[in-house]
Amino acid sequence: MDFYKFFMNSFFLPHEAIQINTIIFPQDRSHQIMRVLRLQAGEHVYVLDNRGNRYLTELITVDPLATRGRIIQQELSSNEPVSNLHLFVAITQRDKLEWIFQKCTEIGVNQFTPVVTRRSLSQETVANARKQERWTKIVMEAAEQSQRDCIPEIHPTIPLANCLSYAGDYKLVAYENEKIVSIPDALPEASPANVAILVGPEGGFSVEEIVLLDAQGWRAVSLGRRVLRMETAAIVACTLILHHLGEMGI
Repeated sequence: MDFYKFFMNSFFLPHEAIQINTIIFPQDRSHQIMRVLRLQAGEHVYVLDNRGNRYLTELITVDPLATRGRIIQQELSSNEPVSNLHLFVAITQRDKLEWIFQKCTEIGVNQFTPVVTRRSLSQETVANARKQERWTKIVMEAAEQSQRDCIPEIHPTIPLANCLSYAGDYKLVAYENEKIVSIPDALPEASPANVAILVGPEGGFSVEEIVLLDAQGWRAVSLGRRVLRMETAAIVACTLILHHLGEMGI
């Protein structure tokens, strides 16, 4: 039974859809259940409230407009990292940024903030509502796919200067010219922590930006001997941090 449950589909639903013993799926989710996933009455799914609770639910009626389910049992969150990892990432091409949001959600990042740096491909600091909505949908679907219990938060885009005063326990910046300090060197050993990691654009950070960050407590760290693409750097940095803090479950 436990093996079967692990591979069940998960759905984040608004709190009002979760009643005492009943789940009422909104129309878009009902359509997904019936037309896309082709689930049937009697099958089990997880319903998540984005508050750390998950509900093992049996589908009672499957309808493209209003699917209903019966709550079998409520479970507390078990798949969220104890540590808080906040990824600050330079604005880049849309497909690359969305890929970073998706994959970093899967491995356990809690928060994202797009950042405009000197060498960013775009200098816009205001994301329109449509773009923000798309980003939110991407991380929600990634959280469902990876069996997470909470949807990571995507903060508004900011200029690099706004990162300087960020108050985190550990503030790291991935820097290709750092050859000595690694991520394990800069973090506590397998202990919960509030960590921020800043990943720059394709052209890297300017020397002036690194100097400013260093003056405000951001510590440059190496990701190894090879120079990585920014999207690869984001994945590698976040994986190394979560693994070092004991948050990967392996």
